[in-house]
Amino acid sequence: VADGVTWPAETVVVRLAQPSGSFAKTLLEVQSYPDLRRWPDGPPLAPYDIAGHTLPLQMGVRSVQIEKAFEAELRPAQIAPPVGVVRGEGRFGWAIPASRNGSVRALYQLLAGGAAVDRLTRRAGSYAPGTYVVREVERAVVENVARSSGVDVIGIDEPVHLSIVSQSLPRVGVYQSWKPSIDEGWLRWIFDDYGIPYETLHNADIRQAGLADRFDVVLLPQQPVKDMVEGNLEKNEYQEPYPPEYVGGLGRLGGDALAAFAEAGGTIVALDSACGFVLRHLHPPVRDVVEGVNEEEFYCPGSLLRVIVDSDHPLGWGMNRQEVALFMKSPVFEGKDDDQVQIVARYPEYEPNLSGWILGENKLAGKGALVEVALGAGRAVLIGFRPQFRAQARGGYRFTS
Repeated sequence: VADGVTWPAETVVVRLAQPSGSFAKTLLEVQSYPDLRRWPDGPPLAPYDIAGHTLPLQMGVRSVQIEKAFEAELRPAQIAPPVGVVRGEGRFGWAIPASRNGSVRALYQLLAGGAAVDRLTRRAGSYAPGTYVVREVERAVVENVARSSGVDVIGIDEPVHLSIVSQSLPRVGVYQSWKPSIDEGWLRWIFDDYGIPYETLHNADIRQAGLADRFDVVLLPQQPVKDMVEGNLEKNEYQEPYPPEYVGGLGRLGGDALAAFAEAGGTIVALDSACGFVLRHLHPPVRDVVEGVNEEEFYCPGSLLRVIVDSDHPLGWGMNRQEVALFMKSPVFEGKDDDQVQIVARYPEYEPNLSGWILGENKLAGKGALVEVALGAGRAVLIGFRPQFRAQARGGYRFTS
């Protein structure tokens, strides 16, 4: 019992009375960043880095700070990668819940192995929307997937009506500007780790017509719009010339090519500031309500905010109703056409800040954090936060998968 609560066996306890206690406290505690100004009543003073970095919030792990001393039977923790198990006989197939990151690893392992995988489009008994369903696969295959992905596989042993949509390996292109983007590197690292296949696209690849013939999805990592549009100048800051093939950015031709890709049925996924490229060059019926707002009215330089997710929408399958988003001078969306715009995750009406610093939180109330916009026969998915920030924000990985 600690702070009046009985905690179950196997609860991990991190004591602060140890040589690394201050370090552990820094990583685990919630940051209440002070309201610092450049001068009295002046604009905010920017932090050195982000204002809220609480790792449990970023990683989707529940962490509770205990305020009073307590006694408990403890043993040194032995932390090992999770190993999933297979339950049941699987007479009618196998179910893999979509509520853990490992389910994405399991999906791509199965698809790469040629298995037929479906997802539930609505709840069926105890199986939530988005659950992966695998049929006509030998038990040894699902046992291997469970072990390597760390997720449990549940046998479907009673007949149940399933409303499903089939899954296939998508043809994914990840944009890589010649003006380096740290976010793009982290995204590739995560995709490589989870076995998600992709191709790297440079400016010339996108500007060339016919993207829809080669890809199903084009992903634009977080990057300032100016860097995406203009790329490198002819010379660097030391007046040394770049090779011609590394000069320039997507430009208007790139925007036109992406617009044609979406209108032909493709999906564009834009992360954080890259959403601005979609807003300016593809002209969806969505606006960024905090663009151009004075910092004294609205300022959020890197905080962990609460978002409310529609877990019945395919982009929200497997997510909790309340999730955490890393907001770093990010866009905030408002749709202008309900028939074309679906808000999948929005900021709450009250108290969005979980860790960090925010001024003018009323600007966020009820507005979109993640929206899906119809564009011709295709769509754009605008993720107005950093779902895989520095590969620490593991709680948001599945928004990009």
